[in-house]
Amino acid sequence: MLFPLLADAGLGPLFRDPSSSLIILLVLLAVVSLIEAFVLSLFQFASFAKSALWSLVMNVASTLIGGVFSVFVSLPALSAIPIYMNFGIYALAYLVISWSISILTEASILLILGWQPRKKVWIAVTTANTATYAIPLTLLIVFIFLRL
Repeated sequence: MLFPLLADAGLGPLFRDPSSSLIILLVLLAVVSLIEAFVLSLFQFASFAKSALWSLVMNVASTLIGGVFSVFVSLPALSAIPIYMNFGIYALAYLVISWSISILTEASILLILGWQPRKKVWIAVTTANTATYAIPLTLLIVFIFLRL
């Protein structure tokens, strides 16, 4: 699955796959972290440098949780929509679940660190994750429509 590689929790399967390049994982993690740091700095929580540091911490946590999540999703018994039936729907479901896991993980980390106000944290994290998931989601939608 190439589509979730730009997303943080979506990096989990790449992290779990021993044939994957560690360099690719680190570069993608850095790109995602920088995009999210930019968005967080726009919400004026902290300077760009501090936002980048916390974004990296959040995304490492999201990646690890995504790796655990991918173990369960890859089991045929727990897969809601088998890949052989409709790859597009399976991929979309995977992307939405990864996006949700990222938001829950990252907002929780920032709230534990004491970032306030809570509503602003949730809005900022949702916006940052939507920005990083927009590219793979757009590619997936194009893929689905091309196959129709």
